[in-house]
Amino acid sequence: MRCEITSTSIAHDELVPDTVVASEFHKSLMTLYRWTHDPTLDFPPPIKIRNRNHRSRRGLEEFKARMMLAGITQRAENK
Repeated sequence: MRCEITSTSIAHDELVPDTVVASEFHKSLMTLYRWTHDPTLDFPPPIKIRNRNHRSRRGLEEFKARMMLAGITQRAENK
């Protein structure tokens, strides 16, 4: 899936610092680093602002939805 970034799409999306992302997922910053470098997860890429990583809120919500669907599907298959 290819995502086209335009000034309009960025303007309507919130950027979340990695420290907040790590807190929301109850994971460490190292885990976010690993997720970023794991191509099978398709974790939202970082956006550097003043040498600090931020993530797209929209991308994070899509990631959560994909992971929840995968978990539900896997659980249903294992029954």
